[in-house]
Order: sequence, then C-alpha cells, then structure tokens
Amino acid sequence: MKQELLQGISNRSAVISIFGLGYVGLPLATMFVRAGFEVVGYDINPAYIARVLEGVSSILDVSDGELRE
Repeated sequence: MKQELLQGISNRSAVISIFGLGYVGLPLATMFVRAGFEVVGYDINPAYIARVLEGVSSILDVSDGELRE
C-alpha cells in the first residue's frame, strides 16, 4: 500500500482530497492542481461551494481566473 501511494504521488495519479475550502484549503487545492494532481474539494457550506464552482473566489490568495482554470 505504501508503494502504491508513493507511485501515485510520483506519477501524479493520486487523487487529493481537501476538506474545507477556506483560506487554507482553497490555496492548497489550487497548488495541487498546478502540480498536476486531480483534486476533490469538500466544504460544508453549499453557497460557498456554488461560488467556487462558478469560479468566484472569496480568498485573496486565489484569483477568480486561477479558480476557473
């Protein structure tokens, strides 16, 4: 199992899950996406998730354009 994880990280096939897409989670998620990983984000606020899916960022460290990419 450890070898599978390490291989998934090295070949970017591992799927990254981020719980909470606030001021820590959203920049972290975008960093992993830029590094070539598939990222699944979770948050408990449906209105916030809708904005993120529309490409509207509430986080200063993540621009709307970056989120839309």
